[in-house]
Amino acid sequence: MKPLSWLKREWQRFGASHLLIVITLVLGIAGLFLIGKVKASFLLSIQRQEREILSSDFSIGIRRPLEKSEIDQFRAKAQDTIQGEYQLIDMSSMLYIPNRNVSRLVELRVVEPGFPFYGALKTEAGAQDLTAQHPLFTDNCVYLSSEIQRLLEISPADELKFGEAKFRSCGIISDDATQGFRGFNLAPRVYIGSTRFSATKLLGLGSIAFYSYHLKLNATGQLQTEVWKKELSREFTDNALRPKTPKDASEQMARSGEILGDYLQLSSLVALLLAVVGCFYLFRSLLHRRLKDIAVLRALGASPWQIRPLLMLPLIVDFIVAVPLALLFATTAYPLLTHILGELFGAQFPNAPFPREWLYQAPMILVVVLCGLLPALEEALRVPVRVLLQDQEQVPVLPWRSYWYFIAAGLASFTGLAMIIARSIKTGGFFMLGILAAAFLLLIVAMLVRWVLQLLLTRVSLHKPFGLEAGL
Repeated sequence: MKPLSWLKREWQRFGASHLLIVITLVLGIAGLFLIGKVKASFLLSIQRQEREILSSDFSIGIRRPLEKSEIDQFRAKAQDTIQGEYQLIDMSSMLYIPNRNVSRLVELRVVEPGFPFYGALKTEAGAQDLTAQHPLFTDNCVYLSSEIQRLLEISPADELKFGEAKFRSCGIISDDATQGFRGFNLAPRVYIGSTRFSATKLLGLGSIAFYSYHLKLNATGQLQTEVWKKELSREFTDNALRPKTPKDASEQMARSGEILGDYLQLSSLVALLLAVVGCFYLFRSLLHRRLKDIAVLRALGASPWQIRPLLMLPLIVDFIVAVPLALLFATTAYPLLTHILGELFGAQFPNAPFPREWLYQAPMILVVVLCGLLPALEEALRVPVRVLLQDQEQVPVLPWRSYWYFIAAGLASFTGLAMIIARSIKTGGFFMLGILAAAFLLLIVAMLVRWVLQLLLTRVSLHKPFGLEAGL
């Protein structure tokens, strides 16, 4: 029979079963593609706003006060290309509200006029231009992040105490481009002017803070930052003092995003594995419904090697149909998921194409699917023709020793897929060990439950009238 005619006949007779198989595969594969697209979008967003994340063109930073000689050495590299400069101090401190007796750990950022060179601090009134005459530097006030405002519901009348100084709220920062993707902070951020910070007396012997010095450069200087970075790294006597470019800031943040995306994709492999298990039972049920067809073909002289491709062809076509549908499903779900992530973490997710990883992931997924479903086909092909024609219900389960080549090929492909997604042989290997350990534990639990139920049903004599023993 011609392949197209066989496929047409197959879908006419068993279209509902193949539709269920396709839907199950789509749900299992779409998660992998969707998370890959979100990860690619996040990395593109980080790349586009790398200067805003650093807030400057070139900087140095260390967890101690910067010495004047170090700043002079840093500035000497840029020389006439400098268009602006400022220093930032980042530290943790306690915010105390005396009239409400409420305290909260916050991340205190001490800023100087001109911050930030790229991006802006935005409030309800719009982007703030932090000049020397801004209230942040002339009045006893601070800017609060929207997160701390939501947690403490601070009003303009509340007195805010940091160290030994008291402040009031200048306003609420709704957007700070320098924060980038900050979904896992230990504390919300508060902004205070450098001219008012000394009154807090928070810095002293034993205080821990991160000091950074930032430069804004002209177009000529921006092209030289990588060269200056290498030279300064060799010249600084303190190895902890490191120069940083916008690319470094974005790569550091992108690395965290990539690791998170890799682990999410690994978790989506669990959904793929569950989808393969579901497809196995659907495909097995489909084969049992057409055992008479298999018997007729074998009675006419067709060998298992001739029948096997005919039964595998619809399954392969189901997978080929499922892959573009999974891409379509991921594309449709992408705006909703990125909107939710943007609201939760304040990140931007520009539209990005699917990474090319799916081109080599799809064949590996196909191997996993085939290795998971072909045992059901082998079960049907190994039953004698006489048994098939006389009693189609008696189809024995394939012995475990006959599964070994399916198990080996499936595990090899699944492990390779996990290692490629994790970009680490060690991480992918440990993930597979965890999957195997969980499967072994579930198998032990299932066998114990089966043994207990069989013992119970046998004693109360309910197994025969209800056929429960056969089910177990």
